[in-house]
Amino acid sequence: MEIWFFPVFLPLFAVAHGRAPQYRAFRGSTHDLTNPKQPERSPAALDLIARARKSSPDDPLYVVAVGAITNVSNALLLEPTIVRNIVVVWLGGNGAQWPHQHEFNFGQDLNASRTIFDSGVALVRLPCTPVVTHFTTTVPEMERYAAGRGARCNGSVPPHFGIRPIPGAGVQR
Repeated sequence: MEIWFFPVFLPLFAVAHGRAPQYRAFRGSTHDLTNPKQPERSPAALDLIARARKSSPDDPLYVVAVGAITNVSNALLLEPTIVRNIVVVWLGGNGAQWPHQHEFNFGQDLNASRTIFDSGVALVRLPCTPVVTHFTTTVPEMERYAAGRGARCNGSVPPHFGIRPIPGAGVQR
């Protein structure tokens, strides 16, 4: 699971570039949730718990997970009381009517997926197929709505379409 830290960390570093401490990446789980009675106390899970404790049911923390749900599951198992203070938005699994659930994020850690579903947490699940697979955009839309709106947005628009990143902002190509 360590392999997933750098694809998250590097874009955040490019965005924050040392100037925005609110953009931080924490190391997450080093392994799957093999035993729900022994959740891992990773920096990511502990940070999630700390942020959730500062939230409330009336002003919940929205947790967006786009991969395996292990870190969120570990946080919920370590501190079950945060369940009322968070809303999990997760890109995982396929649609309920889809003939199978052979989907990467869901299947990466089945115990963690099961923990999320059993926890009672407010869950907004974005099914990969046939829902998110239809989230598309075009180059003109990216140029109009993303280009020039910061380092992260500039990095998402291909440079060969005439869009130049802001100097010093974003990943150098």
